[in-house]
Amino acid sequence: MSFINYTGKVEPKGKKYLFRINGEPNITSYYFVNIANPTIDNAFKKVFYTENEITRSFLNSILFPNSNKIIKVEFLPSEMPGNYSYYSTGSIRFDCLCKCKLTGKKRYPKKYELDDVFGLYLDEKEIIIDIEMQICSNPDLEATYFKYVKYLSKAYCKNKILLLALIYTPKVENPRAKGNIIYYQQEIYKNPIEIIKKEDCIIYQLNLNYCYKKIKEGEDVYILNKNQILDEQGIEWIKFFTIPLWCKSLTEQYFAFPPLDELSFENDNVCNALKILVFQDSARSISYELDYVAQNDLLEKINNYESIKEELDVVKKKYENLKKSLHKRNSSSSRKKKRIINFY
Repeated sequence: MSFINYTGKVEPKGKKYLFRINGEPNITSYYFVNIANPTIDNAFKKVFYTENEITRSFLNSILFPNSNKIIKVEFLPSEMPGNYSYYSTGSIRFDCLCKCKLTGKKRYPKKYELDDVFGLYLDEKEIIIDIEMQICSNPDLEATYFKYVKYLSKAYCKNKILLLALIYTPKVENPRAKGNIIYYQQEIYKNPIEIIKKEDCIIYQLNLNYCYKKIKEGEDVYILNKNQILDEQGIEWIKFFTIPLWCKSLTEQYFAFPPLDELSFENDNVCNALKILVFQDSARSISYELDYVAQNDLLEKINNYESIKEELDVVKKKYENLKKSLHKRNSSSSRKKKRIINFY
């Protein structure tokens, strides 16, 4: 039974559990597997830093589904100290930073090489990719990601850079936007030996909720260009990251799955990632649950902020309307005074 067709609906049936599968026979089992939330910081990093192959598989499935251009992934230090000239004195910690070696073979149709905004990666032999997991979008994100790119450009000045931000918003099933691209260009760095001109770093903010919505509606999803439509392996990764949107929870903080060997996968690495999220080690579970609480606290603060912002917008609107009303009243009063003066 396919992971893609698993609905996330599970119910007790006597001593067994029934797992609903779309278009296929349902699964019955004496037990269910607790899967941790993949968007939680501790769980996310555990998945991507456990095996290079999992990270390579994810990036190829999402960015290069037709060509699998990434042939090797090398993890880089996730923390970068501050005190860089011209930028910031604070340190930065990346979620998953890696150097990717690319195949030299071109498999893109020629017509896409000119108008594809990601064409800068077609002839590269290696690029630096930073994968960032972001819960909810906020106005400060762009400034934060620009700061990340500046640090990366300084540290890896001879490489092209892609910051891939995975944006996930809990409980939102009908988002409006797929994501957006931000360019960071024409930055010059000086050193005693040479001047290096840095061009075309790209920040791509991918709305996971939007991708899942399109997949659920049976529509095609692509990230880089229309010729790079996600196949079933890419769809599995989108479904993996949106588990909290569609999967039922029978244990607080975890999501219920049938025994994983009962499900079939187009991408074995998605199955491996799920196995990593079966938290059985008590120390890991405690760390995960602390992160879970922290994420919920963050969401509560964001919701409170949005609520206060809405109230403030209403007050501002009333204030502007009052100003307009007073302005009209004063203008009318002024015209009346002029008439009286003119009369005498």
